[in-house]
Amino acid sequence: MKVEYRSRMLKQRRKRTGKTRLLPLTNEQIRLLDKIDFPWNPNKKGINERVWHIKYQELVGFYEKHGHLNVDYGSSLYQWIIRQRQRRNGKHSPLTDEQIRLLDDVDFPCTPNSTLMVWHIKYQELVRNMDT
Repeated sequence: MKVEYRSRMLKQRRKRTGKTRLLPLTNEQIRLLDKIDFPWNPNKKGINERVWHIKYQELVGFYEKHGHLNVDYGSSLYQWIIRQRQRRNGKHSPLTDEQIRLLDDVDFPCTPNSTLMVWHIKYQELVRNMDT
């Protein structure tokens, strides 16, 4: 806990002043900290996991409401789905086993069904045009 607080404090100081006002660590100090698995950036993974789970819950809500995963083209959820497909297919950072299992729970398609997607996109456009 103290390590996380110290890291957070240093990040905030860097943002405010552009520097840490501390002497840089020696190679020996870095080696010793690495030896005890010092969390150089302790919050990044936790933040990314929380954001992933928030978007996943949004995906689940959409699936439960509509019974499919053909979300509006260009929406933030649509963009998230594209990134998850890329990650699942080995592009960018790969999905964890837990993330794969969770996506499989909602029948997440690894590849888009482009014909069906185009139909739903055109249908959404038609609905929007009829409402105006």
